[in-house]
Amino acid sequence: MSDIDEDAMDKWFSSDVWAQIVIDANSGCEDSLELMEQVNSQLGSLIFHLKNNPQSDRILYEMRYFSTLCNDFDVA
Repeated sequence: MSDIDEDAMDKWFSSDVWAQIVIDANSGCEDSLELMEQVNSQLGSLIFHLKNNPQSDRILYEMRYFSTLCNDFDVA
């Protein structure tokens, strides 16, 4: 896997893509709702690891998810 973008979470949550996913999920789009649930789960896992072992490589692994989302959805 490639290096993570340290700003990926900020980019993702401030992107037009995320805003549209939220709109679509609120309108009943199952795919958008599922993606929101996956993001929520990932955030929960990240918080768990930050609380329990903040020096863990697992945190980088969890953060990489947001870099991947940005790449997959062309969020710059």
